[in-house]
Amino acid sequence: MSELHPVPTGARTGRDVLVLVLTGCALGVGYNALQWVSNPSRAVPWMRAERRVVSLAAADTLPKAPPAVVTPPPAQPVPARPQPAKPAATRPATTKTTPQSAPAKPEAEHAAPATPGAAAPAAPTAAPASAAALPEIPDSRSPVEVGTDIVRRLYDGKAALFVDARSAADYAQGHIAGAINLPFDDVFKDPSRARALDAGGRPIVTYCDGGDCDLSRNLAFSLLDAGQHRVLVFTGGIPAWKDAGGAIHTGDAP
Repeated sequence: MSELHPVPTGARTGRDVLVLVLTGCALGVGYNALQWVSNPSRAVPWMRAERRVVSLAAADTLPKAPPAVVTPPPAQPVPARPQPAKPAATRPATTKTTPQSAPAKPEAEHAAPATPGAAAPAAPTAAPASAAALPEIPDSRSPVEVGTDIVRRLYDGKAALFVDARSAADYAQGHIAGAINLPFDDVFKDPSRARALDAGGRPIVTYCDGGDCDLSRNLAFSLLDAGQHRVLVFTGGIPAWKDAGGAIHTGDAP
């Protein structure tokens, strides 16, 4: 009868470690596959792919919307002024004296008098210069980086939703007047916040502290993954906005 030799302790420990590693890898792959189905923005890509950002720093690189032509209403016809009826001419009595001819009426009596209050037809009204200067933002699958000039035109025309990607504390210390706060860290933890953002059909401008700050870019990618189609990244952020003399508000409210 043969004797059973016990497995050395070191070999058994190595085998257990290998089983744990393989089990962890299998669980990780399965979890990542579920993330790709439910929330691609938080999944790890199987192959490294660099997400592209379109840069449009110059204002002239974006097409401008054609100015609208306002057609004036048709001019109302001016009613004719009724002329007073002329008295019937009477035949002068026959006398020995030769009747003198009646004096000629001045030409002014024959001219039609001007109607008071009659206005001349209005000239076509051109569209406001601010409306003609608004850039047309096309749909894009990538965030579009823009500079201060385009951002200022969108802000003055109230043609975009400005979103501060920084923390609530940084937002309260000073933000672009009218911008809402949607911290990227909160969106990363709860992607439904990005899906709930309603821009009202306007393009979205994200910003942070400029320079090396990536919060605005990361938030822009999250908004695109959530279904938005026109997302701009203000690369200069708060420093560039202050240098341009833009309005700054403090506190929790926009």
